[in-house]
Amino acid sequence: MTKRLIKAPFARAEGWPEDSPMWESTINSYKVLWRCHRRLTPRYRQLVADVANAKRVHHIKSSAEIAAFLDAVERECEGA
Repeated sequence: MTKRLIKAPFARAEGWPEDSPMWESTINSYKVLWRCHRRLTPRYRQLVADVANAKRVHHIKSSAEIAAFLDAVERECEGA
C-alpha cells in the first residue's frame, strides 16, 4: 500500500482502472489494515492457541518453511 501511495502521483497502479482514486483507496486500505490488526489478529491468535492442544498448528514464516511443510505433508501422505 505504501508503494502504491508513493507512486500514485507519477504512475497508475498496475491492474487498476484508469481513473481510480489512488489516494482515497490507499487511505481506506490503511484503515482496514489497522482494524484487522486491532480486532481480527487477537481473535485469530486466541483461536490458534485454543486448538493447539487438539490439533497440529504450523506457524510458517518464510518460503523455505513453506517448502519444508509441503515436503512433510507429501511424505506423510505417501506413508499413509
